[in-house]
Amino acid sequence: MSNASNSLETYDGIVRTGRIMTGAFLVGLIAFSLVVVFLGTKGEEENVPLDDSTPFISYFAVLVASTAVVASMIVPRVILSSWRTATAPSEIPPENSDEAEKFFGPKFLTARVLVPCAMFEGATFLTLVALLLEGQAWLWGIVAALLILIASRFPDLSKLRHFESNQRQLMALEP
Repeated sequence: MSNASNSLETYDGIVRTGRIMTGAFLVGLIAFSLVVVFLGTKGEEENVPLDDSTPFISYFAVLVASTAVVASMIVPRVILSSWRTATAPSEIPPENSDEAEKFFGPKFLTARVLVPCAMFEGATFLTLVALLLEGQAWLWGIVAALLILIASRFPDLSKLRHFESNQRQLMALEP
């Protein structure tokens, strides 16, 4: 016996699934952050100074994090734009219907939660690896910022309803 509110066919189910996934992203990254803290970073043992080499991995991690932030604004819009273009006006279900929840819910979950969180997660893992290998303490700021960005994607029903409203307005504007 399945419960409709746990399904990906209702807004409650979409929000619940999105919360679980966002929470999983955060828990995994926080756990790996703790591993980095407990393992320590290069140069902390016996006050051994870090070598004078350029921290290329750290710089690359910053580049990847910056790219992820910019891409998280562009890629979901491209995904949604292509979806709207491929959707005929006759396919759009009426407002406040079960069909609308089935129609808009998975698109919200994909474009507004999963895609951006996955980008931020990859950048965060790379930054943590750079921190572990090169010991650049300023990377903790990048990690914290990326974790905040993931947490900001935590879905709720009002965000989902706002998403549906925006998509309907945009679809009405497109020929």
